[in-house]
Amino acid sequence: MAIIQGSNTPITLVFSRDMSDIKKFNASLWRGSSKLKQWGIEDVNIVQNTIELPLTEKDTLSFIPGRAIIEAKWLPNLGDIELAKEASIIIDARKDKTEVMVDELP
Repeated sequence: MAIIQGSNTPITLVFSRDMSDIKKFNASLWRGSSKLKQWGIEDVNIVQNTIELPLTEKDTLSFIPGRAIIEAKWLPNLGDIELAKEASIIIDARKDKTEVMVDELP
């Protein structure tokens, strides 16, 4: 899994269970001890066993290149808090840091 600086492609998490019935969700992207981005259930798109974590061009341009970690936890309708195994992600650098403002296009 990789994030390219300046891209706006969402991070896609695929789970072994249907996630459409969860009550709460939290995911964080970490680079070392720095939290780069955090998502709550209101920020993500959940379809069956897949959760998309949206990213903007502005977000990814601010990320420092290198290895990062995604952590996710959720509260099912009935049950205890569940934690996903940490996922490693690479942030790839780009020399051109010009914003094209894709997020604001119609």
